[in-house]
Amino acid sequence: MEEYLINLKYMKKIILVLFFLFIYCKTVKKEELYLGSGKEQAIFNIINDFSKTEKTKKGEYYEIVNIEESKDFYRFLISNNFKINIDTINLIGLKPSYIPSKFKEINNCLYIWSDSSVAVNEKMIKMLDKYNAIDSTIFKIQKGMLSESQWPVIENSENIKMLSYYVCKKNVSIYNKKWATHKYSIDEDLLKKCK
Repeated sequence: MEEYLINLKYMKKIILVLFFLFIYCKTVKKEELYLGSGKEQAIFNIINDFSKTEKTKKGEYYEIVNIEESKDFYRFLISNNFKINIDTINLIGLKPSYIPSKFKEINNCLYIWSDSSVAVNEKMIKMLDKYNAIDSTIFKIQKGMLSESQWPVIENSENIKMLSYYVCKKNVSIYNKKWATHKYSIDEDLLKKCK
C-alpha cells in the first residue's frame, strides 16, 4: 500500500510538471512578437500575425510594401501572388525598389519585401523562382524574344488578399490591420496604445 501511495505522489508531480511545461510552451508561442522599434521588426510581426491569422495556401508568396510612413506609424500593405516583372536578366547586386531583396519562408509560404540598403542576391532570385514569382515577359519583349502583343496583363483577381497594417514605430508589437479594399484612418485605440 505504501508503495502505491509513493507512486501516486510521483505521478501527481509528473502530471503537474507536464501541465506547467504545456502552459509555458503555449505562452512562448504566443509571444513571438518583436518588441521595441525598427521597420524590419515591424515586418516580422506582420508576417507572424498574417501567417497565423489568415488562411494561406502552400506555395503562395506574399509581398509586403511600406506604403506610408509618419512620425509615429508605418503603414504596410501585404498582398499575394502578384508576379514580379523583371526587365533585366542580371539583377544580382542591384538595389531596385521594385524587386524584393529580403524574404522569410514560413509553412511553405514565402514573404518578400524590398530593403533599399540590401542588394538582390542569388538566394533571393532562387526563392522567387521556387515560388514562380518572376515574370520575365518584359525582358523577353525588350530583347525581341517575344512580340509586344504579349505584354503582361495585371488581372484583378478575387483570390488576391490585400491587408493594410498600421504599426506603431515606438513599439512594433502594437498594430492593427484591415482589408485594404476599405480606405481607413488610424483608429483612436491604436493611437492611445502607441503614445
